[in-house]
Amino acid sequence: MKPTAPTAVAASPVTKLANLMQQYKGQIAAALPKHVTADRLMRICLTEFRKNPKLQQCDHLSFLGAVVTAASLGLEPGSALGQCYLIPYKNECEFQISYRGMVDLARRSGNIVSISARCVYEGDEFSVALGTEETIHHVPRFATTNLVSVYAVAKLVGGGTQFEVMSVGEVEYIRNKFSKQPGGKAWTDSYDEMAKKTVVRRLFKMLPASVELAAALTAEDTKSHEILDADYSVPAQQADPQKYAAIVAGDLSAKDAANQAAWVGEFKKYYALKNTAPDFCGPDPIAWASTASVPDLVVAVDAMFATN
Repeated sequence: MKPTAPTAVAASPVTKLANLMQQYKGQIAAALPKHVTADRLMRICLTEFRKNPKLQQCDHLSFLGAVVTAASLGLEPGSALGQCYLIPYKNECEFQISYRGMVDLARRSGNIVSISARCVYEGDEFSVALGTEETIHHVPRFATTNLVSVYAVAKLVGGGTQFEVMSVGEVEYIRNKFSKQPGGKAWTDSYDEMAKKTVVRRLFKMLPASVELAAALTAEDTKSHEILDADYSVPAQQADPQKYAAIVAGDLSAKDAANQAAWVGEFKKYYALKNTAPDFCGPDPIAWASTASVPDLVVAVDAMFATN
């Protein structure tokens, strides 16, 4: 009797991914900083993949893209260091940086002496002063666990500090408008940590420029499978040029203006009065204004003046 040929065994998702990662090992290694090896990062990521059945259902290229994102930032996924996570979202794997990872990146930039975020709870002694002498005063009372505000403070090399404060209402707005999973496990199980991450993310935009910090700000907003073939990019925010032309037609001072710094000053003045700006200014209007063109600034200032 002729022996039956052995039945082919389909490769497991883990095996398929391991083979794919070997194919892209050179690209992963090229993205890594010197203190992390490609073999170590691949082992950590495969461990995360094995532990989470939902990750195994994700598109493998999207998982690999998330790995390359982590590599480019020098962050290790998983719970050991808690710097970033590989999150299944529908059939895609999404890169998500943690509060701890953002702090690590800030410290690595060379421009920051220290950075920290704190939660303010109901019953705490807390006050903020803005203006020419900006200060934060916080004395925890440990009376309740009802979160009221969060703030982040960075001490800069060469002296000086930079801080950001957000109310729970502001955190909720950011969560509901920009989070891909506002009802996900991260928010439901670790709300305070996610709130601290939110305020640190906003503080990042005010810190001295760093390639790593800039990449971190856009990493979570980029589809992971696109990372393999493209760099991070943020579409430029623009105002309607016809609106600028209309303003120029009715106001010669706008037409003659060429000083971008002066228009930034006007923008900040009106923004301070209303704490709101046109939608095209993006989620962080002050950061947008610092690089916006004069025509865009003129349109924004005109819109804010009209609602003042």
